[in-house]
Amino acid sequence: MSRTRWPQLLLLVFAGACSKHHRDETLTITVDEAPFRIEVRAQGVFTAAESTPINAGRLAGQTSITALATEGATIAKDDVVVSLDGSNTRNQLELLGFSLETSAVREDDLRRKAEKERLDLANTIAQLQRQLTFTETFARRDPLRFSRMDRETDQTELDLLQFKLAFYREKQERMDQKLATQIATQQSRSAFARHKSEQLTEMLDRLEIRAPHAGAFFYNRGWRGPVSVGDTVYPGMKLGYIPDFNAMVVDAYVLESEASGIEPGTPAEIRAKAAPEVLLNGVVASVNPFSERRSRRDPTKYFRVRVTFDAPAAPWLKPNGAVAVVFRVTDVDKALAVPNQALFAGDGETWVYRQVGRRFQKQTVTLGQRGPNRTIILAGLAAGDAIAPARPSEDDLE
Repeated sequence: MSRTRWPQLLLLVFAGACSKHHRDETLTITVDEAPFRIEVRAQGVFTAAESTPINAGRLAGQTSITALATEGATIAKDDVVVSLDGSNTRNQLELLGFSLETSAVREDDLRRKAEKERLDLANTIAQLQRQLTFTETFARRDPLRFSRMDRETDQTELDLLQFKLAFYREKQERMDQKLATQIATQQSRSAFARHKSEQLTEMLDRLEIRAPHAGAFFYNRGWRGPVSVGDTVYPGMKLGYIPDFNAMVVDAYVLESEASGIEPGTPAEIRAKAAPEVLLNGVVASVNPFSERRSRRDPTKYFRVRVTFDAPAAPWLKPNGAVAVVFRVTDVDKALAVPNQALFAGDGETWVYRQVGRRFQKQTVTLGQRGPNRTIILAGLAAGDAIAPARPSEDDLE
């Protein structure tokens, strides 16, 4: 054999060895029946299914918290649980008192001025009436005794007196109407100020919020955490609650991406952070239809899942106590399942690459329950089939 053909022969042998080595090294997974379980883990808190809310009154106005009862402390009926700042209310009440005094002084002043003007007008009208009577009595009207100029002069004076008398009488009517309007306006303002003053007085009486019944007091929690001394309070704002310990549940918060498959009736296992050795068995009662953020600073969204369970009599079973929850979404004793990365989809169908001899063939499959790592195969594969966990090379495909 010539030296020129040795390199070509070696190249062919090396290429064949590499091709055989690639096929021999292609990984496969044998599909077999095995237990299939999907678990979703979440964090949550104990809460009371029923509780009595402690709210600021509708007349509370904008104020702030000055004192709070100790959270979780046992309270008796009519104990003060929240104290509100009344300084702003007292300032408003003082201003209204000053306004009421000013209104009373202004109303008296209006009446005095109106009485003086009415008296002056009455004197003027009386004087004009006397002048008119005198002029009418002694007016020069006889054409045989008095000249035309004298008669016209007296008639002009009569006309002027009658005009003045009508003018001042009309002025008196307008003055009375104006006074009535001013007094009515002032009285309306005073009535509003008195009503507002009564409301503020009632608000002062309600600055101490008392427990409607005995129990344990807990703070209301929002995005910023529990209410605390110094927080601004608005009318009707929820400040806390008195829970019913006979109806405790768990509110678990499941990541939006992991909530699929959790529905009412799904079993759950609960372990309190305060007593991790105690296992509580529960069941999903409801799932919030909308995901929500738990913190203003965290954009992650969660579904709130309420879980009921048989509550034991334990000192650590309190509202807001942290818990870890495991949801048993799926629990099948025997199922054919494949890794999710071994599934391929397109054109409305899903397939795997099943090994046939030393090569791989595209095999359409029907999917069942899908978990975060594996998916059940309902049809298309049998126990003992070998599949490729990734797409084989073109040389290995039939």
